[in-house]
Amino acid sequence: MMLVLLAITLIAGVLLAALLLQTRSDLRKLVERLHRSDPESGASLGADSFGAADELAAKIHSLQSQLRQKLAAAEWQTSLLQHLINGMGEGVLAIDQQN
Repeated sequence: MMLVLLAITLIAGVLLAALLLQTRSDLRKLVERLHRSDPESGASLGADSFGAADELAAKIHSLQSQLRQKLAAAEWQTSLLQHLINGMGEGVLAIDQQN
């Protein structure tokens, strides 16, 4: 009985160690992909498989997409404001509610 319990514990330990090593490998693969600077590596986060880290990769991909959209909107607004200011013939004074 004791030998069977020891064998089960040993097998469970080996399986847990293998699972942890695979998860660590999946996370390392994801981190390496994130360190690349080319846009294609970020775009493939949603499509590639990272094993145990798939959900994390999908969230990062979603956040990257949202950040790109907000950055594009901010750049557009900055450009629009710059065109408006450059097109004015007279000076402008901007104040807030507290003067």
